[in-house]
Amino acid sequence: MWTCSPSGLPRYVVNGDGTLTDHQTGLMWELKTSACGGEITCLNNYYTWGTGDNNPDGTLYTSFLATLNGGDYTSPSAGQDVSNGPTACFANHCDWRIPTIAELNTIIETSAPGCTTGSPCIDPAFGPTQASGYWSSSSLAGFPNGAWFVNFSNGFVNGYGGKFGTDDGYARAVRSGR
Repeated sequence: MWTCSPSGLPRYVVNGDGTLTDHQTGLMWELKTSACGGEITCLNNYYTWGTGDNNPDGTLYTSFLATLNGGDYTSPSAGQDVSNGPTACFANHCDWRIPTIAELNTIIETSAPGCTTGSPCIDPAFGPTQASGYWSSSSLAGFPNGAWFVNFSNGFVNGYGGKFGTDDGYARAVRSGR
């Protein structure tokens, strides 16, 4: 859905560097790619929150965010170390993070073509997106070992009890673009 921002620009603008800017919220989002030859932006990559507790030390942080922010990583799709030292940051920004549930909720689009019937509930400007659960950085208030997630198959925001290292989820990084 093309919603105009107060500036008169379209709500979502693809920046041409693997990112998209949301002019309504001011956030910059990482775009996924369907060309999956070891890229950290591959839409098929999924991650764990932690290694056995609720600390952010699973592949969501040690692989996904570390790679976007210029560190060593193990590629989930290639299954091997693909960097031996610091690398360039994704889209020349080194401040990528996992979105809060409130931020992730802003990109749910239940009027997207095919939402709830197999296609993801997100604006097509975001490109390839799994119609599945995506991690947020927000913990559940009554269950701190769990995190909130958005399920783009139906647009629902749900609690996810998986900070233990056995539950996986997809991820889309964000940064404050302003």
